[in-house]
Amino acid sequence: ESTGSQGDCKSGTMADELRWIRVDGSGEELLYRGHDGKDPKDTICDFSHKQFTSDGRYIFFLSPAWAVSAALHRFDTRTKTLAFVMDANDVIVLNDCKKAENRDSLVVQRHRYFVVAGSYDWYWLFDRAGKKERGPIGEYESEKAVRDAIDGVGLCD
Repeated sequence: ESTGSQGDCKSGTMADELRWIRVDGSGEELLYRGHDGKDPKDTICDFSHKQFTSDGRYIFFLSPAWAVSAALHRFDTRTKTLAFVMDANDVIVLNDCKKAENRDSLVVQRHRYFVVAGSYDWYWLFDRAGKKERGPIGEYESEKAVRDAIDGVGLCD
């Protein structure tokens, strides 16, 4: 049974692969081959929650990492490079936003700790690069609930 923590990823011929293919079934291409790493954020596999930005340049995905959090990565389809973005347990790329200032912003669920004791898992709004936190979205049980909240406050109208 996999716990989703570091060390679960395989290298070599057993590695998970990130690929893309045209809708007509042609042009299949290997983009990135997963591998184990010394640091949890450098261990790549599973490629879950895959989402493109509106222009198709970047693919964001989650990979198992720490005991309480996965790692969010960004793959650049032009330069064929991978970058660690942040710890995260869910991601929604706002690639269909009508508002240009919020298009391709990231809504990320992160595991955080209270100052005194305990922890919480809230969704937060970040810029397109995942570098600047723009504010809390809140605690939600499903992606649909998060999307309903985003629609409710007009974030993408």
